[in-house]
Amino acid sequence: MLENKQPLTGIIFSELTIPSYLDYECVGSIKFGLYVAKSHTLASQICKNIDTLRLHRQLIIRSRNTHSSSFQLKISPDLCYADNYFLLLELALQGNGWRLLPKHIADESVASGLLVKLPIEFKEMGWLANIDVLQHQQHSHLEAFKMLRDLLRNVL
Repeated sequence: MLENKQPLTGIIFSELTIPSYLDYECVGSIKFGLYVAKSHTLASQICKNIDTLRLHRQLIIRSRNTHSSSFQLKISPDLCYADNYFLLLELALQGNGWRLLPKHIADESVASGLLVKLPIEFKEMGWLANIDVLQHQQHSHLEAFKMLRDLLRNVL
C-alpha cells in the first residue's frame, strides 16, 4: 500500500528488508515473552531446552495472505496460525499451544493467573522487537511527517 502512496505512513515491527522507496526510522521497542496457558502441560514442567517446545503446538502470527515476518522462527512442526496477537492470546488461553506474545498484551492474563511465562531453563528467552515507522520517500521530508515521527517516538 505504501508503494502506491496509500497510506503515506505505516508502523511495523522491524523487518530485515525494507523496499527502497521507503524511509524508515525506529521509534521504540516492545518486549516479547514465551507464554502458555496455566492449564497447558508445558506450564507444569521446566523445559530444559528448546527441543521440548518442538513436541507442542506453536502459535504463530502471519498475515491473511500467508506472509510471515522474517523474525517468526518456526520451532515446532505443529503450527497454528492467526493474523493478530489478540487472537493468539485467546488461542493460548484455551490451551492450544505456546507463543511469543508482546508483554503488554499478556500482562493482564498473567496477573489473573490464566497465562504463565513458559517455565524454561533459559530465563530470559524472548524477543525485543523494534517498532519502525515507514514513510514514502516523496513525503517523509515534509514537516507534518517529521512531527508524526517525533510524536511516535514519545509514545513508545
